Amino acid sequence: MRSLVKLVRRYVLAGVGIALGVLILNVVIPFGVIFAVAYRSYFQLPFRPSQIADSFTLDETGTPRPGPEHTEEEWFYSFDWAMMLNDAGEIVYRYDLPAELDHPYTTREVVSFTRWYLEDYPVMCYLTDYGALVLGYPKGSLVRYSFYMESDLLHALLATVRPVILVDLLVIVLPCVLFAWGMHRRLRDVEQGLQELAAGRPVQLAEKGATAALARQLNQTGEHLRSQSERIARRDAARTDWIAGVSHDIRTPLALIFGHAEQLEQDPALPQAARAEAAAIRAQGQTIRSLIEDLNLTSKLEYDAQPLRRARMAGAPYSVVANSGSGNQGITATMPTVALAKWKDIPEDKMLRAVTMSHLVAIRIKSKFGRLSALCGATVAGTGSACAITYLLGGDYDAVCRAVPNMIGNVAGMLCDGAKADCALKISSCVNAAFQAAFMALRGVRVQNTDGIVETDPEHTIDNFAELGNKGSGPLDAAILHMMLNKK
Repeated sequence: MRSLVKLVRRYVLAGVGIALGVLILNVVIPFGVIFAVAYRSYFQLPFRPSQIADSFTLDETGTPRPGPEHTEEEWFYSFDWAMMLNDAGEIVYRYDLPAELDHPYTTREVVSFTRWYLEDYPVMCYLTDYGALVLGYPKGSLVRYSFYMESDLLHALLATVRPVILVDLLVIVLPCVLFAWGMHRRLRDVEQGLQELAAGRPVQLAEKGATAALARQLNQTGEHLRSQSERIARRDAARTDWIAGVSHDIRTPLALIFGHAEQLEQDPALPQAARAEAAAIRAQGQTIRSLIEDLNLTSKLEYDAQPLRRARMAGAPYSVVANSGSGNQGITATMPTVALAKWKDIPEDKMLRAVTMSHLVAIRIKSKFGRLSALCGATVAGTGSACAITYLLGGDYDAVCRAVPNMIGNVAGMLCDGAKADCALKISSCVNAAFQAAFMALRGVRVQNTDGIVETDPEHTIDNFAELGNKGSGPLDAAILHMMLNKK
């Protein structure tokens, strides 16, 4: 509802703004033109007609003349001619007066040309102490009309101004409101379609109206994503089923090996050396069976978590728990542990302790890094997951400590080259490595302190990992940015 109000308000304000803008332009432009022309033709005159009329005095002969401070040419620079009439209609002063105008005038003639024209000359008349001054403009330079209106009609016209403006605003605003309402309905359907797509559900929008093209593209995208999801699901199911089938096929001969090896191991008729060899065969068979179970478990958990990682990098509008400010690291530190706990039916309190351990280990490692690092953060969160997985599968403190070098010794060199879709692949690799590190730690196997940056103490190994990220990030960042900005 708030989005509708916001949309309608925008269109209404836009309509009102356009209406006011048109109204202002309709007023400003004509008055601007009038002012410009009037300024040029009136305010820039050497002398205004009233100044000329006021300047008249009588000379020595008693004849009216313009003031002596300027010549007649200067006084009448903007006019074609000038004359002054006395009360009897006789000309008592003339300047460049055309011959056809040089005659006495009756009262009727005076009344006529003071309102209109004198022989097509536009004229202006001014009363002075010495007579009526008549100034003649060039023919065609002025347009004069006698205009009058009854006061009732004028008041009626003025009274309609406000209703007309309100009707104009309504005519402009109402279509904007209706259009905004229609667009809101269409965009609301599009928004719901986007949410359905983000949730992985099918979309079928009505392809009509202003958003028909957008709805058609969303429908096509939804169909493409649906078919793609089906293909991925079939592939994942096929792989999981294949691994489960292989595991089952291997378990059958292993059962025979275990049975025969156990019989040979317990046969008192055999020499001690032969029984020891049978015991070794049984132990290695048990190792093979454990590896197969680990492979099956890793495959199942990895593909159960894969849709969430893909959705995260595809921009799905869902909240995720963050670790050290990163949603990807939060997923990596959380979901493998949760998936394993559900798969193994581990109690919720132990699962929560394991998730807490995973996040704390990741935060501990991340706190030793700077704000930015050229190393992928999924390796840090993956190390926390490795410790949590080890704990969930029954590992003690020493086993958890072995998981740290196993993880860092494996994925320490994974680079960060920006947040993008293939971060899901890196997360998948780190999750797989976390299970591998945990399985090794549970069997008492760890990366030795003679290998690379790994040391005996897990804390020292973490320090070396952080030093690699802090001191090595400068040149790595420059090289990565150069590659990203100069692709061919």
